[in-house]
Amino acid sequence: MGEESPRRLTVTIVGMGLMGGSLGMALYENEPKYEIIGVDRNKDTLARAIEKHAAHRTVADISEAAPFTDILVLATPIREMPHLAQEAAPHMRPGSIVTDLGSTKAYLAKEMPARLPGSITYIGGHPMAGSEKSGIEAARKDLLKGATYVLCPPDGIQEDSRELLTLRQMVRVAGAREIFMEPEQHDIYVAIVSHLPYLCSVALAGLALKKSQDFPSLSRLMAGGFRDSTRTASRDPLVGADICLTNPEALENMASEFNSIIEEIMSMVRKQDIEGLRQKLREIKLFRDSLKFPPSSN
Repeated sequence: MGEESPRRLTVTIVGMGLMGGSLGMALYENEPKYEIIGVDRNKDTLARAIEKHAAHRTVADISEAAPFTDILVLATPIREMPHLAQEAAPHMRPGSIVTDLGSTKAYLAKEMPARLPGSITYIGGHPMAGSEKSGIEAARKDLLKGATYVLCPPDGIQEDSRELLTLRQMVRVAGAREIFMEPEQHDIYVAIVSHLPYLCSVALAGLALKKSQDFPSLSRLMAGGFRDSTRTASRDPLVGADICLTNPEALENMASEFNSIIEEIMSMVRKQDIEGLRQKLREIKLFRDSLKFPPSSN
């Protein structure tokens, strides 16, 4: 007799929007070993998830999918995730894995363990990919391709553990590259590269909104620079608010340092320090030019 084929793993994705839908499409596209169950409150979203091959089947209630689930992926606004995990936990099999696609990790690392029994493992996750667009219509099967995917295993989980190996395989099938971080370290890093840029984008768009009342023709001058600098201000406000509310300390610290740099530059402007200003701008330009970015998520 030949070797028995590995059992097909069931991945349940709760929240079939941009990120959840994109993960579902990537797994559906690349690996027959997964069955994808999509969960969402919106019936139209569930119908589109089937049409876009983001899920093999869908349900409206997490408790319906939980008994069949091997990997539960939470792809909702961050502060909803602990409640969803708690709702699913009584129905899940021992040995199941709970993970998420949330942009902050320390909040979830604190909240999740209390909502889950010891027989279910929570491993935080964050794919560094996305778009200012939202919803299943914006989902793409290649959104995670080449992206860095942060995993935050809890204490006591070894790199060769069954749970972590299972999750790492899912990440790789989706086309991403996993790295490991402590939740607090992750939140400091993303405050710099993701959360503060979002706030800057919001503030700049907010300034334009305020000034457009005094300068009605302002919008006619808005071109590529303004468009690119304010792109993430179009993010879903529910998601944006949860990002800020669940990473307040790191975000405030980085915002303070950012303001110091603005003040340093403006001080040179006030003093007409031409050489100092040019040198500062040159240093920053050289750093920016040296960066290597993954393919555009737009």
